[in-house]
Amino acid sequence: MAAMAGGETAWAGTGVLEAMALNVQQLQGLASGLPDEIQKQLGAVLRAQDKMNRDIAQILTALTPGPWIRPEYQNGWLDFSPTVAPIRFIRYRLELGGTIARLEGVMSSGTINTTAFILPAAFCPSQTLAFATTSNLAFAQVDVNTSGAVVPRNGVNASFHLNISWGVG
Repeated sequence: MAAMAGGETAWAGTGVLEAMALNVQQLQGLASGLPDEIQKQLGAVLRAQDKMNRDIAQILTALTPGPWIRPEYQNGWLDFSPTVAPIRFIRYRLELGGTIARLEGVMSSGTINTTAFILPAAFCPSQTLAFATTSNLAFAQVDVNTSGAVVPRNGVNASFHLNISWGVG
C-alpha cells in the first residue's frame, strides 16, 4: 500500500490492480492465435478474472478509511496546547466502509459535563456509549450520545484524552 500524509495508506497507485488488468489484456492478445474452442474457454476465464478485479477494487475502496475531520468545539473546549511534546488535536473519521467511527486526540479548557462538539449523523451510535479515558493523568469518562454529542464526564479540563472507536450504521 502507498503511504499518504499522516501515515495513512491507500491502495491507489500500488500497481496491484493495474497489473491484474494488464495480465487480462495480455492474455486476450495471446488468445488470437489459438483454436476457437480454447479462445472461447479463455474468454470465459478472462471475463471472470476481470469481474474479480473489479470486485477486489470495490473491497479495497470500502476498506480505505475516510478523511480525518476536525470538530467545531462548544462550551469553551479547545485543542490542547502542550508545552513539552506535540500532542494530536481532536479529529474523527469513518473506517471499514463506514461501519466504524474513530475519534482521537486531546482537548482542554471546556466545561466538564457539557457538549464539547457534535458529530455528524453518520457517526452517531444507536445508543449512548460511555468510554473510559484519561484526563490530566487520572480516570475520566466521555459519552457519545445518539445525537452525536461528545460529552466529557468525570474528569479535569486541563487535558482530556480521546482514543475511542464504535460501530455505526
